[in-house]
Amino acid sequence: MRKITSMTMLVTLAVLVLNSIVLYVAPEGRIAYWADWRFLGLTKTEWGDQHITIGFLFLLTSLLHLYYNWGVVKSYLKNKVKEIKVFTLPCNIALVITSLIIVMTYFQVPPVSYVLDLSAHFKSSAVEKYGEPPRGQRQRADGDL
Repeated sequence: MRKITSMTMLVTLAVLVLNSIVLYVAPEGRIAYWADWRFLGLTKTEWGDQHITIGFLFLLTSLLHLYYNWGVVKSYLKNKVKEIKVFTLPCNIALVITSLIIVMTYFQVPPVSYVLDLSAHFKSSAVEKYGEPPRGQRQRADGDL
C-alpha cells in the first residue's frame, strides 16, 4: 500500500502541475466560455473540475503518505539530542518561506507579483485573440463578469 500511495502522489502531482499550467494561461471565464476555448479537448470548466478532484486525491494520498512515513517525519522534527521539537530550524525556515509568499501575494509584492502579472498577460492576450463577448454572453460565464 505504501508504494501505491507514493506512486499515486507522484502521478497526481504531475496532473496537478499540468492542470495548474493550463489554468494559469487559460483565458478568463467570460472569454473562454464565449469562444468555446478548449485545450486537449477540455473546456476551462472541465480543467477546473479536474484540478479540484485531482487536488482532493493528492490531499488524501498526502495524508496516507504522512501516516505511512510518520517515523521519518518524526525524525525530521528531532533536535540533536533526539528530542521531538516541532519548531526545528528546517521547519521554521519552511514556515517563514510559506508565510512570506502568502504575505507577498496578498500585497502584490515583486517578485511574486510578476507571477500574477504574467498570468494576467496570458489572459488579456486571449481578449486580443478572441475579442470581448457580447454583453449577454458575459453574464452566462459562471459569475465571471
